[in-house]
Amino acid sequence: MKNKWIIASILIVALVVICGASFFAVWTGVRMVQDSGIHIRLGADTHSAKATETKTLSVSGPANLTVLNDFGDVSVLAGAAGQVGVTAEKTAWGSSDAEAQAALKDVQVVYDQTGNTFKISIKRPVEVNTLNINQKTSSVKFSITVPKESLVTLESTNGDLSLTGTSGPAILNTQFGGLTLADVAAEISATTQNGTINAKNIGDGHDLTISSEFGEITVAGAKGAAVTIGSNNGSLDLSAVKASGLLKITTEFGELNVTHSSAASGGFRS
Repeated sequence: MKNKWIIASILIVALVVICGASFFAVWTGVRMVQDSGIHIRLGADTHSAKATETKTLSVSGPANLTVLNDFGDVSVLAGAAGQVGVTAEKTAWGSSDAEAQAALKDVQVVYDQTGNTFKISIKRPVEVNTLNINQKTSSVKFSITVPKESLVTLESTNGDLSLTGTSGPAILNTQFGGLTLADVAAEISATTQNGTINAKNIGDGHDLTISSEFGEITVAGAKGAAVTIGSNNGSLDLSAVKASGLLKITTEFGELNVTHSSAASGGFRS
């Protein structure tokens, strides 16, 4: 019987040693991963932290602006000449106030400027979700003003994009989010994979492309050379669309309503 207790004690000690070594190995691995810039998150994201930063960039004429935002809305509005004004509203999450504040500091707005060409993007650590049943992704919401004649490119993985009052060529592209364009007298390419598109008084005789994979499209007033408007799954409500060249309007699954529109050539398909 005594030998059995000795063996059992040895096994228990060995098990404790193995568990301790395993815990140490896991903890060391976690610290190494975190030191490399990858954040491992534990627990539910129930606390938020917010901060707003502003920046004014000088230009000597129209700007060539590109905004790359993975999570968050972007709104661009024609403003004063000679400057690009940026307001960035950052929101981060964590399982505690301290963790949320730490996550907020890791969300950085990066400005790259060469002459009148600007690129605004987001830098954040890679996050690994471990036992987090309510993970929320940090986001940045941009409100930007540019000179009226500026060229604008807006891209987002998850967020709405809005452009108002500019007259330079414009590209808007989001994976998940809606698009809004108003009084944009320019060549336009506006696409979303999943979201609605609302456009009013757009175009100046150049080509226009408006496209949504899944979402309704509403256009009230558009003027272009070649005009293409289409949705794979969503209704189209179009009025006062004028094309001096080809007008192509398509929807695979959805209602089609076109009024007061004309073109040199083209057709509708629903």
